[in-house]
Amino acid sequence: MTEHIHEHEHHHIHDEHCGCGHHHAQAEDYHANHGIELNFQGVSQADVPTIWSSLTHSDWLHEGKITAFTGGAEVQHGEQSFMLTDIDAPDYIAFTWYNGVFSIELQELPDAETLIDAVYWVEHPEDVTEAELESLLHSILQLEAHASGQTLTEEEAAYVKQQVPELMAELSAYIE
Repeated sequence: MTEHIHEHEHHHIHDEHCGCGHHHAQAEDYHANHGIELNFQGVSQADVPTIWSSLTHSDWLHEGKITAFTGGAEVQHGEQSFMLTDIDAPDYIAFTWYNGVFSIELQELPDAETLIDAVYWVEHPEDVTEAELESLLHSILQLEAHASGQTLTEEEAAYVKQQVPELMAELSAYIE
């Protein structure tokens, strides 16, 4: 796990917010909880504009959708509803997700490649479920596949299922 650093501020800066969108520094009983970050990085053969187009115009979000691409827009996943908290086109998007905040930042690399830096910050790791992690991993791979003009393969779907227990173990180790 790495420290969360960006060149511009987002609503989930850990020293100021718990991730819920409210300021608690004035509360007498407030105790900072910096939570934990799960970082997922990968390099895509697609350029930033292509990935951003896929991000904003496709069904990349596994079993979900983003209703609009403005701050405060609804993010739907199954029967759950979350909120788009930050967008800085064409580089960054963040939204609340079950037990935390999920963000994707795109960085242009040489040869028209793109680094996809996805981060899931959770305040209470003990509340994270396998289903929410599996859906996020699936979504990240689905985004890259769509941007590359492909569909998610059975091998990639199997990879997601293999990674979830490892991530849950990482979260459990953090809790103990």
